[in-house]
Amino acid sequence: MRVLCLALFAGGALGARIAVEKSDLQRDVTYPGPSASDTLADVTLPERLTSTQRMQDRTSLRFVRHMLVMAGASIDDVFCSYSEDECATVDEYPGRNTHSELRFDQVAEELAKAPEREVRGEIRRLGDLGYLIFNELLWADDWKTFPIGGDLEDHRKARPIGDALMGHDSGAWSIDMIRQSAEEFWQGRESVNKRDMAAWNTKLLHKILLNLDITDEEEAAFEDYKGSSTTMSTLPRWLVSGLRWVFSLNAARETRNTLLDKYMEAMDNDNRGLYPKVEDQRDKRFTADLILTALTSAGGLSVPSIMGITFGILHGAETYGSGPLLPDGFVLTNQNLEQFVYECVRRFPPVVGFPWWDPINLSFRTVLNIAMAQRDPRAWEAPKEFRIRPLSEYHERRGMGTKIGLSWAQQGIGQNGLTPDSRGCPGQSLSVVIISELLRAYMHNQEEWSVGEMPEGGMQITEGPSGANDYTLTRHGHTAEHMAENHVVTPAPESEEEADAEREASAWR
Repeated sequence: MRVLCLALFAGGALGARIAVEKSDLQRDVTYPGPSASDTLADVTLPERLTSTQRMQDRTSLRFVRHMLVMAGASIDDVFCSYSEDECATVDEYPGRNTHSELRFDQVAEELAKAPEREVRGEIRRLGDLGYLIFNELLWADDWKTFPIGGDLEDHRKARPIGDALMGHDSGAWSIDMIRQSAEEFWQGRESVNKRDMAAWNTKLLHKILLNLDITDEEEAAFEDYKGSSTTMSTLPRWLVSGLRWVFSLNAARETRNTLLDKYMEAMDNDNRGLYPKVEDQRDKRFTADLILTALTSAGGLSVPSIMGITFGILHGAETYGSGPLLPDGFVLTNQNLEQFVYECVRRFPPVVGFPWWDPINLSFRTVLNIAMAQRDPRAWEAPKEFRIRPLSEYHERRGMGTKIGLSWAQQGIGQNGLTPDSRGCPGQSLSVVIISELLRAYMHNQEEWSVGEMPEGGMQITEGPSGANDYTLTRHGHTAEHMAENHVVTPAPESEEEADAEREASAWR
């Protein structure tokens, strides 16, 4: 689930330029580097989960219907309505087997403990993302889990590679590289929509992570796989494994195998020195699968969502009848760009929740609700308002990370600092730079762009998961052009339960 949106803009004058400590976006030096001491390296890891445990269906109809309540609703209203302690915690939502922590300090503290607790077998991550519960069917012939929830032996081998590719000091990308790509995106363009942004992001990430230049046709095919695989992975197991889904599941497995073969070949051919020589084919395949996961379910989903929302806000979007989120005459500048991006992510973080499961029966989970933590009034003044705050406030240290870093679960690196056991998003700086540079390249001619095709009901941003409705921006009133989309066709639901489950999965795509 991705939640990204904005509330009222407060305290700004028309065309305000916000004074900051630096005039241009730099890599975030507040992100910790590799730890010099790893006290968990020699701890005996818990036993790998069995196939039977991996195949356990952890969803229910109650869970599905609770998730549907979240779709399109204000996340504050949803979680606080289920809380019995003034929006500090929530029990039995979504489903009967979930406990959520909503407070900033509690979330930051528990995130930092997570790597050690996982290594010592006190918690199990499993294959979930935010509040979504992934089934194992797409990965049935391999690790039987969404790779983020793989066994720690696999995680320890792949995590350092992820940091080397996506980390703040990675040799796989530079600000200049991304800036040039963003400028090329806007050159000669007379219209743009969310699909255009998603395609650019997919091509850029393939270049960064695998040094691959993919064609428009390859990108379109990848987008189809991303949509179908996400849907069938987040549907309840009992639905996807039904006969009417067999063909779609088998097709997705074949596409995944093709992509993994392509990625492993790219890893072997990469001459940038970022991939260690991996002789074990299983280890290499797991690393390729973790990269595929980043391209489909992490940066491949959340970054385009933020892009769509930021441009929507700049062109008058509102949310839940609040009116335009920015004042008339607001101008995006080098002096307020970085804070603008941070404030978007703070208010509606791309990482909504950090889940773990009870290690004994794997039937009860705790979710650290990052989205609600970033709205905690004990951590942020007027947290529901969209305010471009001082840069120093975003980078204020909170435990093992910063206040804004919590949006990427930065504190999940653990109390030892960055190690192979660390959790949280390794692409924090990369995602900020990608979004910021796309905005920076647009900023030079921002007065020339307007909404060319207004959505029905106007520009709107809703939550649960958060996103802007479809719109097209045009330059100098140029006629809108549409990028062709291939829609995945699935069989019609055969019962009310199946219809509910499919609506729930489709909401997170």
